[in-house]
Amino acid sequence: MLALIMSTHLTLHLTPEARTHLESRIRAGNAPARVQTRARILLLTDRSQGHKRPDREVAAALLCSANTVVTVRRQCVLEGLDAALYDKARPGAAPNINSGGTVPV
Repeated sequence: MLALIMSTHLTLHLTPEARTHLESRIRAGNAPARVQTRARILLLTDRSQGHKRPDREVAAALLCSANTVVTVRRQCVLEGLDAALYDKARPGAAPNINSGGTVPV
């Protein structure tokens, strides 16, 4: 019996405005390296330009893992461009310095 397996691959189609935004983030060079890498991943996995690059090829070109490529593309498709580029805020310990710039005792 054959089992039908549903593909979990999400294709990414960027708008021209989104491509321009990503290219400007890379070109400016003042964004953190992680943001630039994610922008490059999104540009290379974009299917709107007619290119169909495999995840492994994109990962090899950008020196990252194939799982990173899948994760960034999935975040962009499901949650939006900003969610793919930037990390979510993480809860952490309260700051040790008060508003006056001194350490409370």
